[in-house]
Amino acid sequence: MKKKTKNITFIIVLIIVVVVINLFMLYGRLWARGGFGETKKENLAEKFLETFPESRNFIKISTVENDTTIVYLGITGTCGNCAIFQKSAILNRWFVAETSTIIRAELCDSPTWGRVYLAMNKQNIVKAVVEKDGNLSEIEIDPAQPLIVITDYDIDSITFFTESGEELSEKEFLNTVY
Repeated sequence: MKKKTKNITFIIVLIIVVVVINLFMLYGRLWARGGFGETKKENLAEKFLETFPESRNFIKISTVENDTTIVYLGITGTCGNCAIFQKSAILNRWFVAETSTIIRAELCDSPTWGRVYLAMNKQNIVKAVVEKDGNLSEIEIDPAQPLIVITDYDIDSITFFTESGEELSEKEFLNTVY
């Protein structure tokens, strides 16, 4: 009977140790992926600017957020710098999911944060219409700011509209070179 109790105690302790090690590994991966670890939401703008040395030359900066994703896009004139922040499952913190430099319209997509459309918006796009499961939804866009549109990952289609009424399909939008 004592041997059985010792074995059960050993198994319970082993399970607890494995869970604790996995939690530390998860946090370590989040730290490595973010480059500088998790950040409070109110400090994200500062972290975005620290990520790019050319941030002192940003002419315009746009920010768009949903429940689990915040995207910053800064324009220097000839290119843009983007950082996608994702909400961590623990402690209401955020980490960098991706950073990139854009010189043309771009799509960053992942099943975890969705689809993020980015552009310097030199075409003066004012609206995006997203179709998902037969339902249409409109997203208003400030034509004077860099373009950021966040959608679900599994949308059917997206169409962009310029100030002059021109319609751009997703393919036409992504083939835009400035």
